[in-house]
Amino acid sequence: MRLTYLVVALLYAFLSSSCLATTQLLDPPTNTTVLDLEDHELQSTRRYYIFLFQTPSRGDRGLALSPKDGKCPHYVMQETLDSSNGLPLRVEKYDGGIGYKIVYCPGGCGSYKVVCGDGGVGVENGKKWLGLSDEPRVVMFKKA
Repeated sequence: MRLTYLVVALLYAFLSSSCLATTQLLDPPTNTTVLDLEDHELQSTRRYYIFLFQTPSRGDRGLALSPKDGKCPHYVMQETLDSSNGLPLRVEKYDGGIGYKIVYCPGGCGSYKVVCGDGGVGVENGKKWLGLSDEPRVVMFKKA
């Protein structure tokens, strides 16, 4: 009798967990937490390296500062070395879409007007530069 009760209880537990697991797979995710490369939630008090999303077979290169044309001291560029993490930056959670994007608001530079917009990547003189773009660039984050 005890064995029958145990078998029924285990069978019930197994079927209940199977239904729960199936339900969890079918339900769309509701978590909008931004995660870093180690699947840890981003913290507003921490700094992060930002990597342009690439396929796993390609090298990860972080974002860094580099002089461009002498008008302003530095611009954001993609590192040229695969092993470099680039510049650590603070990030905020992006609300909407299926990925993360950078909204770039450059600091004042002389008499130039500051314009904010989505960060995208363009190529100039063999370097990839982050600038304002109609097409935002999907990014990943790594703790600094």
